[in-house]
Amino acid sequence: MREQKRAAILKEKRALSGPSSPPRVIVLFGLSACVDLNSLQEDIQALLSEGENSTIFPAIASSEYKLRATVLKAPHGDLLACMEMAKVADLLAFVASPTSSHEADDADCFIDPFGSQCLSVFRALGLPSTVVLIRIFVEELQQSCQQCILCP
Repeated sequence: MREQKRAAILKEKRALSGPSSPPRVIVLFGLSACVDLNSLQEDIQALLSEGENSTIFPAIASSEYKLRATVLKAPHGDLLACMEMAKVADLLAFVASPTSSHEADDADCFIDPFGSQCLSVFRALGLPSTVVLIRIFVEELQQSCQQCILCP
């Protein structure tokens, strides 16, 4: 009985990772309106495509990572579309910008009211696998280090 269960689980895992399996759906969700998801989507697609194609397709097969993936962006402000995308996602990536508090006057720019509402709804629906990404660029890191040096 135990061996049968183990064999069934192994067969299911192999079916989901084979060449005929559907691509993994990765949904990028900005926690605030000031997060740039376009550049992150392009970077992920470029990483997975290994520079093979100059045109970006929605579904990418990576031989290096042995993964087929589709990277989608959740539209900020459309709760229904975000809910539907969260339902079909294999991985939901919440993206925040580390400089958003410096760009806006209020400190709640990391997660705006719509982002907070979506997090509550996603929690009620049951989240798929999740990851939180904080996007920082080298120039932003250098500027923040210079500010730390200047301010005692």
